[in-house]
Amino acid sequence: MIYSINIMNKPSKLVRLIAPLGIIALSIILSIFLYKTKPASEQKIVEEKTWFVNSQALKKNNLQPVINLIAQSISTEDIEISSAIEADVSQRWVSEGDQVKKGQVLLSLDQSTFKLIVAQRKAEQSEIKAQIVEEIEGNKTDVALLEKEKSLLTIANNAVTRAQTLEKSEMASSSQLDDAKRSALSQQIAITQRQASIENHPIRLMQLKAKLKSADSRLALAKKDLSHTEILAPVNATITEITLDQGEHVRKGTRLLRLYNNDHIELKALVPEKYLASIRLAMQNNRILQGWVNISGQKQTVILERMSGEIQQNSAGSYLYFSLNSNTKHYLIGQTFVLELALPAINNAFALPSDALYGTDSVFIIKDQRLKRINVKWLGETRSQDEQKSLFLITSNELHNGDTVLTSKFANAMHGLKVNTNSSQ
Repeated sequence: MIYSINIMNKPSKLVRLIAPLGIIALSIILSIFLYKTKPASEQKIVEEKTWFVNSQALKKNNLQPVINLIAQSISTEDIEISSAIEADVSQRWVSEGDQVKKGQVLLSLDQSTFKLIVAQRKAEQSEIKAQIVEEIEGNKTDVALLEKEKSLLTIANNAVTRAQTLEKSEMASSSQLDDAKRSALSQQIAITQRQASIENHPIRLMQLKAKLKSADSRLALAKKDLSHTEILAPVNATITEITLDQGEHVRKGTRLLRLYNNDHIELKALVPEKYLASIRLAMQNNRILQGWVNISGQKQTVILERMSGEIQQNSAGSYLYFSLNSNTKHYLIGQTFVLELALPAINNAFALPSDALYGTDSVFIIKDQRLKRINVKWLGETRSQDEQKSLFLITSNELHNGDTVLTSKFANAMHGLKVNTNSSQ
């Protein structure tokens, strides 16, 4: 009996196969049930970050661009003084760098030889003047004596007539008649000579006056040479070079010194070619273009007077020349300055601080608290009303009066970024 009971309790193969599958299925059902019935977790909401920025409302204006140029001071009268005579230097009165007044003595040359020549020319002049006086008085004498000699001729002719009568009556010899004729002929010759002298008087006087003019010219040249012994400043000037000293001998044509006119100093600046057309048009319309330079901490105004007639080689620009309104004693020839030139005004331009420009051709406007990139055209720079800040001039068909423009410079700026503005005017 026991043997038969053990056979009855042994599991079948089907039971052994189904039992593990049931366990697995039950585990899966339990897992699904637990997942479906677990409490739901709260979902976090991420808020978009808002950037605080500075902004400015746009306003169109007619504004003058300002460009910076490198200017150099030059003199329109750079003068070289050379010796007009040959002489020794007797005294040097100035040195390089001295400022001198017009007419001031700069160098003195030896005068002794030239004073002697002047004295000689004066003596020649005096001699010819005396000859002229003598000629005039001699002519007066000739005119007076001519009448007397005519009277003597009449007497001599009467003597000849009388001698002829006596000779016919044999009361006088033929020799007496010849003597009378000889006397009358001599008197006739004297009258002819006197008349010729009177007639030639204007010619002789003209010759003497010509000699006097020649003597006057020689005297003037001698005096001029004497004046050249004093080297005078032709203008108010600054001495830039002097190469001679006392005792040195100079020949005619030797350069003595160089100087420049203190009253004719101007500034010369090279301007890029792209600005030339607007500058030339303004000058043709007689518009005054001003600039400014800083001298010893003070802002000085300069006026554009003219522009060069050619483009400078290897520079792609042309020179502008500016006159100075201030005292030019503050300027040294060759000194360089930064010159701010105000160009002709541009209509309907916007002025923005430099931080508003991103790159060279874009700004951001703020609309509905979002940044929007706008392409712009850069026109140049200008100054704020208080002249303390440099502003950029731009224009764009996409910008309008009243638009709010980003004026902060920060790396996260991009199209669509959310911002909160601190407006400024």
